[in-house]
Amino acid sequence: MDQFDFIDEEEKKKPKKRRSFSGFIWSMGALYFMCMAVFLVGYFAMIYVNPESPYNLFPAPTNTPTEPPNPMDVLIPTATYTPPPTVTPMVVFPTATTRPTDIPPTTEPTEPVEEGIFFDVQEGSPVWAEHFSGVCDSMYVGGVVLDLDGAPMMDVLIQLGGTVGDQPLYEELVFPGQAPQFGESGFEFDLGEPQETPGTAYLIVLDEDGNLISGYLFFPTMGDCSQNLTIFNIVQTN
Repeated sequence: MDQFDFIDEEEKKKPKKRRSFSGFIWSMGALYFMCMAVFLVGYFAMIYVNPESPYNLFPAPTNTPTEPPNPMDVLIPTATYTPPPTVTPMVVFPTATTRPTDIPPTTEPTEPVEEGIFFDVQEGSPVWAEHFSGVCDSMYVGGVVLDLDGAPMMDVLIQLGGTVGDQPLYEELVFPGQAPQFGESGFEFDLGEPQETPGTAYLIVLDEDGNLISGYLFFPTMGDCSQNLTIFNIVQTN
C-alpha cells in the first residue's frame, strides 16, 4: 500500500457534514431583507423625485387658491332719512298744576307798555311740572308762542326779567324755536337754584325791532323738584 492509498482511506473514514435547516432559514431571511432594502430605496427615490405620485402614502396638502374679494361685491349701506318727530305747539302735561291760590297777585308793571299789545298768556297757563331732564338742581321757565290760528309764531323775541328771591334775573333774549322739546316755537330759560317765589319774575314779548308787544307776564316759581318747570303758552290776541 502506498502513501496515497493511506490518505484515501482516511478520507473515507471521516463522517460527512449535513446542512442544518436553521442555516437555510437565515439565508432566506437575509435575502428577504436585502430585497426589501432595495425596494425601499427605490420607492423613496421615486417619491423624492415625484412627490405628487399616486403611490405616495403621505401626499402634501394641496392649497386651493382663492380669488381675492371683488370690491364691487361689497355693498355700501345707504343712509335712510328718518324724519324728526312732529311736535304740537300746545304743551300738555298730565301732572301739571295750576297756579296756587295762596300766592298773592303781583303789582302792575311800572314801565310803560306801548299801544297795540296783542300777546298774552293762554287761558289755563302757566302750569308747573317736572323738567324734561329730571334734574332737580335748577328750575326753568319755557313754553311756546302761537299766532291767532294757533300756529307757531317765530318772528318775535321773548325776554326774561324780574327777580328770583334776592337775585335779579339777567334780561336774556331768546328766539322761539330754540327749545323744540316744547314745540316748534319753543323757548326756555334757566332760573337757577330751585326756590319758591311769589311771582317776581316775568316774561315779555318783543317784535323784531325790540318794541314791546305784550304785557308783563309775571309768574311764581316752585321749590319742589316735581314742579321745577313753569310752562307758558303765549298767544296772539288780536
